[in-house]
Amino acid sequence: MLENKARTGRKEINLIPLVNIIFLLLTFFMVAGTIEKTDMFALNLPDASKKGVAKPQRVSVIYMHKDGRLAVNDDFVARKDFSTIINTLVLENKGKELIIKSDAEVTSKDLIWVMKTIENVGGSDVSIITKIVK
Repeated sequence: MLENKARTGRKEINLIPLVNIIFLLLTFFMVAGTIEKTDMFALNLPDASKKGVAKPQRVSVIYMHKDGRLAVNDDFVARKDFSTIINTLVLENKGKELIIKSDAEVTSKDLIWVMKTIENVGGSDVSIITKIVK
């Protein structure tokens, strides 16, 4: 009789609820963590000698690759369609900034063509992303 009582009085530690909580926390932090947006293609940004001031209203990003490829936000764009797409963006987002992310090896001719296209459709607030040289 004593032997039976001693056996029932002993409690086992159950680790399953602890494991469930850890997995729940892991899932929460994976979902709630910040996810950095990646560029459409690998770019080697040009150097800047000083740090600029970031503007909070970033609407559209224009990517320029050294081989001539263009992308607007997350879509590749043909050169012949670029003007139409930029016109639509400027009309839909009056007064908001357009950002150009250009490879350092993009020719100035191509960069000026993109900026002139933006200007021709009425865009005026354009920023070029660079990296700071230390």
